[in-house]
Amino acid sequence: MFPSVQARRRYSMVFAPWHRKLPEVPTDVLDDPLLKTQGIPQISSLTTEKCSSAVKKYALEFESEIWKIEDQLKENPPQNVFVEVLDPLEKYGAPLDTTWGLVKTLYLTNKDLMPVRAYVSIHDKARRSRALKFNSEPVYAACKEASLNNDMTEEQKRVLMATKSFQHTIEDHSIIREFPEDVLKIMALDSSEPNQGPWKVTLNPHVYSRFLEYCPDRDLRWNVWQAYTRRASKFSDPNLQNSTHLEELRYLRRYQASLLGFDSFAAMSMETKMAGSVETVKTMIASLLSRARPSQDREVIELQEFAVSRGFDGAIQLWDLPYWKRKQCASLFGYNENQIREYFPLPRVLTGLFTLCEQLFGVQIQERKGVSTWHPDVQYFDVLDPDSTEPVAGFYFDPYARGEKLWAYQDSGWMVALRGRSSAANTTPLASIILNLQRPRGGKPALLSFSELQLLFQKFGHALQHLLTKTSYMEVSGLSNVEWDAVEVCSTFMVHWLYDQNTIDLISGHVESGEPLPSSMLQQLCLVQKHMPGYELCKELYLASLDLELHTKKDFWMDLVQALWPQYFAFPLDSKDSHPCSFTAIFCEEWGAAYYCHLWARVMAADAFSAFIEAGLNNEEDLPTIGRRFRSTFLALGGGCHPGEVFRRFRGRDPSPKALLNSLGLKQYAQLCGNCDEWLITQIIYVTNERADTAEVNARDLGARQRSNLIHGASLRFTRSKPVTERAETHAAVRH
Repeated sequence: MFPSVQARRRYSMVFAPWHRKLPEVPTDVLDDPLLKTQGIPQISSLTTEKCSSAVKKYALEFESEIWKIEDQLKENPPQNVFVEVLDPLEKYGAPLDTTWGLVKTLYLTNKDLMPVRAYVSIHDKARRSRALKFNSEPVYAACKEASLNNDMTEEQKRVLMATKSFQHTIEDHSIIREFPEDVLKIMALDSSEPNQGPWKVTLNPHVYSRFLEYCPDRDLRWNVWQAYTRRASKFSDPNLQNSTHLEELRYLRRYQASLLGFDSFAAMSMETKMAGSVETVKTMIASLLSRARPSQDREVIELQEFAVSRGFDGAIQLWDLPYWKRKQCASLFGYNENQIREYFPLPRVLTGLFTLCEQLFGVQIQERKGVSTWHPDVQYFDVLDPDSTEPVAGFYFDPYARGEKLWAYQDSGWMVALRGRSSAANTTPLASIILNLQRPRGGKPALLSFSELQLLFQKFGHALQHLLTKTSYMEVSGLSNVEWDAVEVCSTFMVHWLYDQNTIDLISGHVESGEPLPSSMLQQLCLVQKHMPGYELCKELYLASLDLELHTKKDFWMDLVQALWPQYFAFPLDSKDSHPCSFTAIFCEEWGAAYYCHLWARVMAADAFSAFIEAGLNNEEDLPTIGRRFRSTFLALGGGCHPGEVFRRFRGRDPSPKALLNSLGLKQYAQLCGNCDEWLITQIIYVTNERADTAEVNARDLGARQRSNLIHGASLRFTRSKPVTERAETHAAVRH
């Protein structure tokens, strides 16, 4: 009698020798310029097959090195975990990361060359290989043992911490008469004739939000609004309702947290956050809410009066607010986006941005011609430091929308970390900045709207943090291993410069006359950005608070919404509003119990920028000094130092909400903060076991703390719900 298939499998697993079948790598791939991990890759020679083969090759080498290290660790404990374990992993991981980054860039910029199916296959292979070292018990044990060694730097010890169902067709031209062309192009059934119609309204967030701003028909606004807020609930299609799944997911997250010894999923989430505790975040939210809610109440009354004066009958509701908010803004400030565009041709903007970086951070950015790229639109730039004879970093710039490019939504963009800085692998940083700007036309260069300017400065802020890092290990260089609530600090910080007249003079020049943007128009821009700040801030605070409540309490989600809503809004809650059922950021993406991170970063960025305001934005003597200090802290330390300590080295104290309130136009409410900001970051519970001294820190002390944090991070990896490598990939590799 022959044994069963199951029995034969069990037998072979026990007695048969193991054979690792290695993938065949074409000989021409082994010497391909694509595989250069130093200098500039020869991107013009790329093909899908070469990318796939290269990733397989480097993944195999990386995995083989891990197996080799594991065998060595089983025989003899390491004398120096960095020399014998982490440095080799860094050396073999750098080529995989670089090639993986190139594949991501191709996916975002050329869908024909890198189709979705091919990208997913390559991405999954690289991700699995990359995660292998974090799931290696021998490597983990070696790092955990080394955490007892106090001679390691802080940087070294942180290496391991390291909607389609609804649509409405419009044929009435009177409804779309005020819609901007970019919105009509998205809605038009024939995008090549955006003004002809008909137009389709969907629940795509970027269609929905703009539609509510421009649609003059109140009934139509309500119809779209109610469909949007009831998505995936029992009030829309019962077969698509998410309520049950939402509650099940909350239960499983609580269970997961309890297995790891945490009181709640939110408490577990704080292990990778600067805030350190749920209580600290809630105190921050309450502090800002006490200033924002009084402003919202006043703003809604003024908006109601404005709407009535324009013939509106009834009380303004949530589906009316975007439309009348836009109308009021235009009436008060006379904002004209097309007129603003004329002052920001892309070449002038880039020249001014690079000049700003030279003035603040002491680096020069120069284009290098003749570099192999994936498209003729793409430019390559060297980043030069006066202290170095060679470029310290470089980046590609792919600015324009194309048919083969990934297009997520209007004003979408990414910063892709192609290669990190590593002393062991001897690599310098390489990145790409990918945007979807309108192409030059009519003999004129590309002209940027103010929102596109903000996007460019955001992505450039991320790029600067990646390119100017001074850490020695790729795992903590740039954005890698930075706590989630501090990831957006540098990007948000750069946007603040757009409200400085000196910066505007650098980056603006009328496409015809070359004259910079007049100060009166800059004042208009500032006022537009501060329009109804109380309502906008309350909305963000509400979502952050709802996220925490859903991940700390067991009450049914609707009960939590009904309890929270009146605290944050001057509008009644619609009885069928089921917005948590479509709150994908916290249930489908990575922002569960972390939605507050965006606001936390805004607070830190505004306070960091206030250091320049206090010195005087016209102070040519002191601004470079402050800029160099920002570079040596926020831009240089990356994930090798706790962001709370980074902030203190830059400002000499903990962050305060006053600067954010001032920047939002809530200055009168900021005065209520007094001299005792009750939520100051002194409440932070550090992930490390020791609190850094806030006094002057010398290089030797810094080194000791860096080594400590790196290794302690390794001992935390196996208590987290998700490998840090995946979280680092999200923030450091593709920013959007």
